Amino acid sequence: MKQLEINKGMLAPCYNFLYHLKVPSSKINRKKYNLMDLLEKKVKEVNNEEKLIWEDLAEKNEKGEPEIDINSNYVLSPENKIKASQELTELYEEKVVMNYGEYVKNIDEIMAYLDDYEGEISGHDGNALNILLNAYENGKDDK
Repeated sequence: MKQLEINKGMLAPCYNFLYHLKVPSSKINRKKYNLMDLLEKKVKEVNNEEKLIWEDLAEKNEKGEPEIDINSNYVLSPENKIKASQELTELYEEKVVMNYGEYVKNIDEIMAYLDDYEGEISGHDGNALNILLNAYENGKDDK
């Protein structure tokens, strides 16, 4: 099956790169949004996993709910801050697999566009582009 495998921690940077990428036509733009839709679903899942980690490790108020400070941040003990950092690092290193069989033609075309992209690319965007292209190359063979 055609698939993309990306570390969870790189989903949002890849999505953001695509979001800000200027494309020359509405045809390419539609294909770009097919890829973004796949990424966005997984970004939302990761966001929910992050929230669960924060809520689980946060100090609890008298109702047993996670305590939140005036800046809307979860209140954590020093030891739980360390634990949260470790758990989030583990989460971001996990890989996620996105099957794109239903969009195979569109994904092939946007990846070909990205592979031939001649615009300027900065550090973070260059890294996101590299991750997307590597994930595509590694997952385009039927397994």
